[in-house]
Amino acid sequence: MPSTARRTTTSTSAPGRARPARTATAALLATAALGTTRTAPAPAARADVGEFRAEPNCQTSSPEWTLSFVQDGSVVHVRDANALEARLPEGTGELRYSTYGTPPFSLLDVDGTVLATARASAPAHPCDGWRSRADYAASGSNTPGWLQSAGELPAEPTERTAEGVEVYRGTLGSLYVRPTGNPPTGHVVRGAIRDRYLALGGHRGFLGHPRSSERGAPAFDGFATSFSGGTIAWSPDLGTHLVRGAIRERYEFGDRTDARIGVPAGEEFGPLREGGYGQHFRRGSIYWTPRTGPAVVEGAIRDLWARTGWERGPLGYPLGDEIVTGRYGEGRAQRFQGGTAYWSPSTGAHRVAGAIAARYEAVGGPGGFLGFPTTDEFGPLRGGGAGQHFAYGSVYWSPATDAHAVDTRVALAWGQAGWEAGYLGYPVADTMGRDIAGPGRIQHFQGASLYFGKPDVIPVRGAILAAYRAFGAERSALGWPGGPEQPTADGAVQSFSGGTITWNPVRGTTVAVTQPLRRPTGTTNTTGTTGTTTRGGTR
Repeated sequence: MPSTARRTTTSTSAPGRARPARTATAALLATAALGTTRTAPAPAARADVGEFRAEPNCQTSSPEWTLSFVQDGSVVHVRDANALEARLPEGTGELRYSTYGTPPFSLLDVDGTVLATARASAPAHPCDGWRSRADYAASGSNTPGWLQSAGELPAEPTERTAEGVEVYRGTLGSLYVRPTGNPPTGHVVRGAIRDRYLALGGHRGFLGHPRSSERGAPAFDGFATSFSGGTIAWSPDLGTHLVRGAIRERYEFGDRTDARIGVPAGEEFGPLREGGYGQHFRRGSIYWTPRTGPAVVEGAIRDLWARTGWERGPLGYPLGDEIVTGRYGEGRAQRFQGGTAYWSPSTGAHRVAGAIAARYEAVGGPGGFLGFPTTDEFGPLRGGGAGQHFAYGSVYWSPATDAHAVDTRVALAWGQAGWEAGYLGYPVADTMGRDIAGPGRIQHFQGASLYFGKPDVIPVRGAILAAYRAFGAERSALGWPGGPEQPTADGAVQSFSGGTITWNPVRGTTVAVTQPLRRPTGTTNTTGTTGTTTRGGTR
């Protein structure tokens, strides 16, 4: 028994009291069908629930009953003639409860004991009188607004379709009634929507019979009526348009997509590339292909997609709807055949694709240390490479090095050295800053390694770098670089926190440490406490 309920302070015993309007915000109560019907005899109504009444409600397109009684905390369930039960709200006071159930109705306590029974105030629901429009004309204020929208209706059907649906053509719209339903249902089609419906063949065409009366809301910015074969929507500025097929299924999926993207701005178009179809709406678009299915594209990501050529551009078709992303859920991401579009309020919308996208996602994507993209991919660069900047760093790729991520501080130092065109070249690893021995980050490039201290950035390169790595780099007794390489009379020297490395074009490199260390296999003591010598070497 689908139902709604609300409380009021008005006494239920006041005769002739007008029923308050049913509210859309009333609580929806879950229902469960019982396998057997309880056979306990129903006692007379108890005083603690007051006068238990069942009154008809014709304000909806399907007949309802409004049950009135006093809730003293003991009433837990309401049951109809078909043994369908619904749990009632807790609390005390007068309760007005709406249900599509079948009278008579019973109130039960937690043990299943019947506290009161109410039969209908009429032998049949007055809204069941579908076959006689005169019944509605005589019902006065009980005539629902959705039915009044059809204008003056004839007393007898204008037409009966092969499916048993009765058609009443009114002065403002047409009423379609399926009188054999349980309960009987009727839907009004009117105005510009009716004109388009009839132009497409009405119920004899592919649209078939209406499945709903006209619906609309400020967020929807128009009106729409659903039919078996599609939906017709109308707005004052965009006119009347049809939504059908897989696009219509996504549009009316149930997640308020129709309210979010608004009424259609035009008709479905296609076939497009790969046999796809699309349709634009006021605040978004829905595209479909046999391989990708339907997907909604909206907002700034849709604007990016449009700028880059829609499905004919580098992004191709969407593979799904956008999702919430970012460290704090501040952005959106949407996957396409040709990459992923990312958006945040501070960075805008940008495409990330290929090897750069793979590296970006590997280091955490928008929730990682790079944040959201701030540019699109750019290139070609030296050696056929490409790059892309992000809020807190960059990702660069080249055929020789693959793609690697560098953070903001590394990127600043790299940029001062000429980016990939300078002596550093391309990065050969991601920025290291976690689980390392030393005071800061490390970035390895083709031409050198940068060690970030506080506050200095120290490059280590050439033969000295090769010897440093062979000795164990920052994890060895040499520790962190103490300063940049310095020239000597016959070569160069670089100091470290635990020693030095010298280089000579004849003797090569010599490692000298000032504290004991378990030396790597094959090392030779040549100077200081421990050391290694590499013959030759180039700068």
